[in-house]
Amino acid sequence: MVRLAALLIIGALACGAGRPGRRVKVWSLPEGQQVRLDEREEWGSAPVGSTLAGGGALENRHLIVVVRPGAMGPELYAKVEDGVTQVQLALLDGNGAASKISKVKVARWDANEAAIQFFTETAEAEIVLGMGRAFVKVEPGRGAGSLEVRASPVYGRTRWKP
Repeated sequence: MVRLAALLIIGALACGAGRPGRRVKVWSLPEGQQVRLDEREEWGSAPVGSTLAGGGALENRHLIVVVRPGAMGPELYAKVEDGVTQVQLALLDGNGAASKISKVKVARWDANEAAIQFFTETAEAEIVLGMGRAFVKVEPGRGAGSLEVRASPVYGRTRWKP
């Protein structure tokens, strides 16, 4: 079985990597709605241990990480001057199969970092975002085999500006 120990670095895409920023925010996403990064005022706060029916998000000055049920994996949005760059992760089980996220939960949240735990039918993992970091860490859980990074050739550039 392949142990998953992934550190996804997209710091080259985010401006000012390494400089400290404000603390990490943890958001609860509205259930049954399309996620709109420019309408975060509709997002709520999410306490540790809560299960998030509509999904959750982590945010610092460089990144927004969106994890929601029904998606194939977490979506990473790097805040850059001319918009946002998107990358999607897919958690693969020990057999190399991916399945949609079925459950999202706030695993931990303190002054320096926050983590969202996500579950698929066959595997689970935590995605961690730290204060001022332009990268995420994915920690494997039950059944996790590997992590697949999915991005378009133009890195999923969108027109939304932070």
